[in-house]
Amino acid sequence: AVKTFELMLASYKWPKGSQVAVSSGSQGKADEAGGPPYELMQHPPLAVLTNGFLASFNELRHCVPKAMSGDLTEDLNGQLREVGLALKWYGVVSDLQDGERQSFRSLCDQYSNCVIPYLRRSFEGMMMNE
Repeated sequence: AVKTFELMLASYKWPKGSQVAVSSGSQGKADEAGGPPYELMQHPPLAVLTNGFLASFNELRHCVPKAMSGDLTEDLNGQLREVGLALKWYGVVSDLQDGERQSFRSLCDQYSNCVIPYLRRSFEGMMMNE
């Protein structure tokens, strides 16, 4: 999921800042049906990243023993850090115009305030239901 995100980020055509809706402040809350937060649709790279993690969780939930939860939590946190570092690096080396930079900041905010909390809750829910 992380490698796909990095590739998508590198080729992403940033919308101008005025085209990006402001977050409703859901802080990573799932939609009413339990799916990912709707705000992720604003940034396709984040939607693809989230779907990649959820696909992994879906595969794991069938066979993961609770005894591995600590190791898997560390791995998840490492993957989330790796995405954060990729975003940080992209922000430094990219040549974005003002409107594009606003869109990039919005994506970073959505990652921190929406994706990370949602994925952590989803992971915890998977481990509790094992």
